[in-house]
Amino acid sequence: SLVTAWIKAASGALDRIAPLQPLRGCGSRRAPWFTEELREMKCQKRRLERRWRASNSESDRSLLRAFIRTYLVAIRVAKCAHFSALIASAESRPAALFRVTRSLLKGEEVREPLQGRAEEFVQFLSDKITQIRTDLDSTWTIPAEMPRASLNQI
Repeated sequence: SLVTAWIKAASGALDRIAPLQPLRGCGSRRAPWFTEELREMKCQKRRLERRWRASNSESDRSLLRAFIRTYLVAIRVAKCAHFSALIASAESRPAALFRVTRSLLKGEEVREPLQGRAEEFVQFLSDKITQIRTDLDSTWTIPAEMPRASLNQI
């Protein structure tokens, strides 16, 4: 029928323009200090959290809070061990040592917040449109009398 023909044509055009492609892995990199033990602890923490949310009991909440404290201590220990090993391995190479210490001391660059950026963009566009209009108005001249042509002359 007409609907199936339209759907077939639309899907064919869509496949030519934007074919389906398999998704690549997630874009985030895993932290180098995040060990298998920490991964298992994180899963355990999620299980405890789900159990507490389902039961809403105070005992499950206290178990979760105690486990979170243990998990955070394990993260701190894993980070210290990882970076201590990096520093020890780079001890005889000053460039590598400076790179490690710079990565430890200098946090990630704080990006400028997007708040207010939309308003700046709108203001830029409106200024640009105003400028184009004034340029067009200054170059556009209307002749005093428009020549008239009839259909017979064309």
